[in-house]
Amino acid sequence: MAEFMCNITGNEEHWDDDTRFPTRDKAETYAIEQVLRAKRELRSGEPIVTVFETDITDTHSNLDVVRTGEVEEYVSSIDAEFLIDQLREQAYDFGDEFSEGYLDGVTNEQEAELADALNKALHEWEAKHNHTPKFWLITDIQTHIVPESEEEGQ
Repeated sequence: MAEFMCNITGNEEHWDDDTRFPTRDKAETYAIEQVLRAKRELRSGEPIVTVFETDITDTHSNLDVVRTGEVEEYVSSIDAEFLIDQLREQAYDFGDEFSEGYLDGVTNEQEAELADALNKALHEWEAKHNHTPKFWLITDIQTHIVPESEEEGQ
């Protein structure tokens, strides 16, 4: 199931907040609400105004747009075909021509079985030792116009 994030800084490399939303519309609504709140605070003379813990008082004069994007998670994996090739090379380094034929009869199904087992073990190990990926990509980025006021957005 897709998840979405929102951004106000315009920096597409680093997004302001890592809150995730089940739909793009919810991410857009949330971002616009935060920007409209910040605009109200700026108009009322607040000395420091933040959105997503980012100080926008001096550094962001353009609060006219927000961005939303789809989260693409990184999933670590072990390439079983590559691993089998490495094992063949190690065997050859050890036994020269006597190792010829080692793992030659591995079928596609056996390779897939090995891949499933290794990746299951990898993901369990990552979780156990808190090494799960803590990064992702933002794809399908869209820009949304922020209305001047709450009334315009309705």
